[in-house]
Amino acid sequence: MTRFGTAVDAAELGAGLVAAALSAQYRDVQYILPVVLQLAMYASPLAYALKVVPEKWQTLYSLNPLVGLLEAVRWSLLGSAAPPVAAVAYGATVAAGTFVGGAMIFRRAERRFADVL
Repeated sequence: MTRFGTAVDAAELGAGLVAAALSAQYRDVQYILPVVLQLAMYASPLAYALKVVPEKWQTLYSLNPLVGLLEAVRWSLLGSAAPPVAAVAYGATVAAGTFVGGAMIFRRAERRFADVL
């Protein structure tokens, strides 16, 4: 994959670590997680490009950290318009923070896994 894909992978791994830790502790997470993933998929430009979003909403829409990263992946694979550097930097920073935070939460919850499971 591209170097932008690795930032998306880091965000996914961080969120997955948090979901795994929560799922081991609280059994209801397995029912809530698919709904949250569906909402996240619709809030991110997976099936459509950023240019489809009306101009007046693009600034608000760009607050989603995956927008810059997914647009960068689309740019590197499909040759579409290059995303703003600030959007990619924002997304990479949030992805790194999600990964580090997810690893910390998982390490802290890992101590209780044997008691819960």
